This record gives sequence, structure tokens and C-alpha cells, in this order.
Amino acid sequence: MKNFKLTHGTRSYLIQEIESMDLTEPRRVDIDEYRSKRGLSANALSWVWYNTIGTELGMTNDEVHADSKIQFGLPILFRSKSDYAYSVSRLLDGVKFYQLSSENQRRAINPIAVTSKFNTKEMSEYLESIQRFYGIQGINLESE
Repeated sequence: MKNFKLTHGTRSYLIQEIESMDLTEPRRVDIDEYRSKRGLSANALSWVWYNTIGTELGMTNDEVHADSKIQFGLPILFRSKSDYAYSVSRLLDGVKFYQLSSENQRRAINPIAVTSKFNTKEMSEYLESIQRFYGIQGINLESE
């Protein structure tokens, strides 16, 4: 069964799907609060900020993006305790990620999806962390 939004209108569909399942082997069922996916505007805003930060600090957008994924994104991802977060943690441990130089950490984190796995709340937390951190350094990041 696919992941879907459970409402009064879809409750009968869920019941029908459960009744049609082969339960000779146990199944896992998770029911969580519904959170909508984050909007493209959050993505666009983050890239505007990476550019602003990079300009101020003499870094490329990609360097700022990688540093932000590492410093702000990974802690949020790991708190989710998802299977994906566990896989990323194992992968990073396997390459001794935290012992690598900053440059090699950036290279290693680049192909790993971090923020794209965030829901709206997690992406907001990510953006707020960036805004606070760089605000203390005198870089004004507007959210509009």
C-alpha cells in the first residue's frame, strides 16, 4: 500500500486495503500526523541565501550549500531516526566522514540527499538555523 493522506473520506479505502492484505507474514503499519511537503519557495530561498552567504564570505554557492547540509541539515535528518537517516549515518561513518578535511567533507556530502528529505517543519528549522547562525556573523538573510 502506498503512503497517502488519511481523512474521513479515505478511511474506507484504508479499511478495504487492510482487509485485502495477505497477513500470513506480519506487516508494519505507521500512522503519523499529516504534514504537507515543503514548497519550492523554501528551496528557492535557500539558494538565494547560499549566494548571499557565499558573496559575503568569498565562497561558492556549492560550498555554502555543502557546509549548510553538514552543519544544519544532518542534525535535523538524524533526529528523524528514519531508515534513510540511519543509512546516511552508516555511510558517513564508513568513510570516516567526521575525520575528513572540510573540502573532502563537502565532496562527500554533495551527492547525498539531505534537505530534499525534509518536510515543511524540518525545512523551516533548517532555514531558521542558517538565518540565526549567519545573522550573528552580521549577514542579514531575509525570509521574504
